[in-house]
Amino acid sequence: MNAPGLSLADRFWIAHRWAAFALGTVFLVGVIVASIAGRIRPHYAWAYALMSNLAFLAYGLDKSAAVADRWRWSEKSLHWIALLCGWPGALIGQHAFRHKSRKASFLFFTWLASAANAAIFAHLTGFYRWSWQ
Repeated sequence: MNAPGLSLADRFWIAHRWAAFALGTVFLVGVIVASIAGRIRPHYAWAYALMSNLAFLAYGLDKSAAVADRWRWSEKSLHWIALLCGWPGALIGQHAFRHKSRKASFLFFTWLASAANAAIFAHLTGFYRWSWQ
């Protein structure tokens, strides 16, 4: 993927967007599959699905508002949605809408919220103790 004219920074951001999209998608699918398989309670899958959809919608609406110079979602609101189980949708929304994907301080807190939520999820579900045999 050596596109002529792309700087190293541009290649990094392209790779970041794809990695964020893939991570969000894989986690969401994994939670749904684990719920169907009876490994976790269904309310976890519902929480992630609903909050991820809300986050995705918020990113889309915020991008649309940014282009049209209208009222915007606050960054704090977007971070709270991500922290409250919406981080997969936030990462997917960043990629899909190319929104909030270059501001380093925003990305730092998005990834921090993602890691914190994933750690809490792993603790609550005992994910680290699972045996798939």
